[in-house]
Amino acid sequence: MLALLGTPRWMRGDTTEEVVRVTRPVALVAYLAAHGGWVTRAAIATLFWPDLDEREARTFARVLVHRARKLRWVGDGLVLSGDRMRLDLPTDVAVFRAACARRDGDAAFAAYVGPFLDGVALGDAPAYDAWLEAERADLAATALAVARASAESAADAATAADAWQRLAALDPLDPEVAARAVAALAAA
Repeated sequence: MLALLGTPRWMRGDTTEEVVRVTRPVALVAYLAAHGGWVTRAAIATLFWPDLDEREARTFARVLVHRARKLRWVGDGLVLSGDRMRLDLPTDVAVFRAACARRDGDAAFAAYVGPFLDGVALGDAPAYDAWLEAERADLAATALAVARASAESAADAATAADAWQRLAALDPLDPEVAARAVAALAAA
């Protein structure tokens, strides 16, 4: 599984390999993983090279796709069809979103181990970095909403205390969350 929440890493069985350096090919894979569906080459070209003319940007995009497919953990997981592409690999982002969709707070908590591509920025692709910040914020807001719903609907004091503590870990500066976590712990 490709894990992009927290530190980027590739997990296969009991083996975990950290993606030490996020390069453009890794950034492309992360974008496709977060998008979850088909993306056109033109969209990729615009995301990574918005200042270049279309032909030149599409040439760079073709090279980027080629390099991404050479990543040992991607290979045939990068599916191409005409002028579009998608990622066909299991990811923690997909697991998290599926858990949120079915309102499974425990599974969502297990999947959301930290911000999307925590600490990553390309620096030389401002449109990508802007998308990354927006995606990071959206996933974090979703995690907070699921955590709050889970905490507020807990069936017993011990489960509520656990849920409020997890929510406090996600949002340590929210005084209401801190107070409710303390109250839930006291009640448990």
